[in-house]
Amino acid sequence: MDLQSTHSDLLNTNLRASSEDYHPLYQISTRASPTGGGTTTITKNLPGGENSSQQIAQIEWHSFSPDVLRFESRGVNGDAKEYIGKVKTMSTDRQFTSAKGHTYRWDGSVVRDVPSSLCIVCIEVIVLIQIQLKSSTGDEVARWHRKYYGVIHKSHPGHLEISQELLRDVDLDEIVVTWAYCQALIQRRWQASTTAVTSAGVSAGVSVGVALA
Repeated sequence: MDLQSTHSDLLNTNLRASSEDYHPLYQISTRASPTGGGTTTITKNLPGGENSSQQIAQIEWHSFSPDVLRFESRGVNGDAKEYIGKVKTMSTDRQFTSAKGHTYRWDGSVVRDVPSSLCIVCIEVIVLIQIQLKSSTGDEVARWHRKYYGVIHKSHPGHLEISQELLRDVDLDEIVVTWAYCQALIQRRWQASTTAVTSAGVSAGVSVGVALA
């Protein structure tokens, strides 16, 4: 199944199933904080009409303290890293355990195939395109596809491709909540690296375009 994103801002979007008349299944909204943090709320639309919905998770983003994840149906209310932490200390991959006790990993390992000479901004673009969810046996459960405008191949909206067969051991709520968390981390790294490159360009007296080239 595919969950299509209605907006390019993945922290303020609807996810809708292409096979169900495009009715939104999930709503993701983010409210920024003047202190640099913010709150992302994930809501699930329930059968019975557009006004029938339930908040399933909330993420509080903090600049100088751990991010807080509230995912009540999984008994999670605290440091987000306790639920979906790094696979290794220096790894960008994140893993979590489903309610049924199976371990899954959001994998951005494709960046290891990228020449190390590329800037971190370019690397983050590739992570954004290729992020994928794998089971402990290496089976691909889900993959995020960035929106494509059809320059060479057929255009398609940004969408989360999910293996219906492999949903037996992890439910859709777990996939959407952890995906949203990982995409937010990617955006934060992107913004931080862009700011660093911009600052370096200004200090050096050159344009950002030249610095990125």
